[in-house]
Amino acid sequence: MRYVLLSNLKPGMTVARPFYNKNLNILLNEGMTLSEKHLISLDRIGLHGIYVHDEFSTGIKLATVIDDKSKMVFAGAVNNVFEGVGKTLPPDHGILKDVIKDLVGQVSDNRDTVVNMLDLKQFDDYTFQHSLNVCILSIVVGVQLELSGKALESLALAAVYHDIGKLKVPHAILNKPGRLDEKEFEMMRQHPALGVEYLKSIGELNTFIEMGVLQHHERYDGSGYPKGLKGKQISEFARIISIVDAFDAITSKRSYKDSFLPSEAIEYIMANVGLHFDYDITKVFLTRILPYPDGISVELSNGLRGVVVKNHEVFPMRPVIKIIPKNVAEPSFLLDLSSSKAITITITRIIE
Repeated sequence: MRYVLLSNLKPGMTVARPFYNKNLNILLNEGMTLSEKHLISLDRIGLHGIYVHDEFSTGIKLATVIDDKSKMVFAGAVNNVFEGVGKTLPPDHGILKDVIKDLVGQVSDNRDTVVNMLDLKQFDDYTFQHSLNVCILSIVVGVQLELSGKALESLALAAVYHDIGKLKVPHAILNKPGRLDEKEFEMMRQHPALGVEYLKSIGELNTFIEMGVLQHHERYDGSGYPKGLKGKQISEFARIISIVDAFDAITSKRSYKDSFLPSEAIEYIMANVGLHFDYDITKVFLTRILPYPDGISVELSNGLRGVVVKNHEVFPMRPVIKIIPKNVAEPSFLLDLSSSKAITITITRIIE
């Protein structure tokens, strides 16, 4: 399978990875043939692209930190919690906690697997998908930081809940296509406190979760909110979530901005180390994210084009590329950018 950008998807292509709405109904299933109607829907959702099966990508498989079945169970538990906000009878958070224990176990067992951000994006609702992604990525970082099992479970809950206060913010503000005015932005800035207030009201807080939710928009240089905390004044959970939250938001389309590819989001995170983000945690985070995920098509500095088929944990910017010759009569071949023979060759852009 390979990842094809939305602008290059064509009717007749074969879907390689399923895509769901937040109620876990399948919108696109593996093996389905794309139609013009599907392409219009994908554009509305704001995806960069999807994975497809074709002759260029035979044999390419994706490594995942959690299996698809667990991802769906987790998605159902998160959806149950989010749908219950504001209702008289609060949802059962115990189910979510049980699922998170399983996720922590899976990520710990797969601690050497690097995350393919493109493969995580399998749902059509931003707030819901964002909470899923931030939770999974936070666990990945927490495992690398050698947090205990109990701490990882609290971190995961803080990550799921970090934006739950946005469900108390008017939709007109959340989805405004233009810049927020001062009054609207002040209301948006209330969402961490609104989230903590809600979680307290249903008895789902400990101090670590509270600080993770309340402080996830604080910035390392003191430029964040709600209190303008600096450095280690910000809780470790919040310093983890703030990086992951920003990365996932950058790679997601919103009403007021387009999405960026993982390689572009990584550039933003690197540029803000020591300003917005903790240096040590960022360093760990960047070792767990693929800038050029398996299956993505790239162009090289020598003019050749191909598909990423394998990534190196130590050299994430230097993957193995399956070169697709311009002359279809010529055979494809593998080029390992981490080898001495390819030392002068770089990836110049993502294509297709």
